[in-house]
Amino acid sequence: VRTLLGQVAAHGLKIRSVALDSAFDSGETILLLQERRLAYVVPLRGKGSGNNARNRCFEGHHRQVRWTEWTTERSRQRVRTRVVLWKGSRKTLALAFQGGSGERAYHVYRQAERLRQLYRRRFGIETSYRQKNQAQAKTTSKDPVYRLLLEGIAYLLRQVWVVLTEALARRGGQRRDGWVGALTLALLLDWLLDALKKEHPESCSIPLNA
Repeated sequence: VRTLLGQVAAHGLKIRSVALDSAFDSGETILLLQERRLAYVVPLRGKGSGNNARNRCFEGHHRQVRWTEWTTERSRQRVRTRVVLWKGSRKTLALAFQGGSGERAYHVYRQAERLRQLYRRRFGIETSYRQKNQAQAKTTSKDPVYRLLLEGIAYLLRQVWVVLTEALARRGGQRRDGWVGALTLALLLDWLLDALKKEHPESCSIPLNA
């Protein structure tokens, strides 16, 4: 994370907040974000099976906001962050967060909700990789340039599908993050394949020399 933030700064980009996945829930990462005075939201994972500070984050009522403290394992540094408990229909999340809207309770709840929404809009890396594989053409070529081209086309097709399904969701009055069953990625790929076959028909005959 430190390296990535350095690369961002080297390109002259300024950021005010970050949304990280649970793999980045270490105390050292949170201390770094606090040092940089960045707003952040990071889902925490439980630690072991005992009654420790991290596991207690998952106890309580829906939307509960509390301070949580623990000591890092390697550097033995003290970490202190706010955590909001979000109990969904499928999963319970304990989101560590920090914002810049003030310390009053009203502002804290507002920033907790704003940062939770930010986390929901994060780029789904694992999902995108799986869906990219659905659109990637198969080849036995060892040419790295050609293989990279197929990778790029697969990502492009997936993004086209994302834009189209979002447009359908808005037209139908559905939530922006809702799945649109009327146009699956597989169906879109079938339409493109049919169009390519019409544009470039394959010869079904093989001439034989007499």
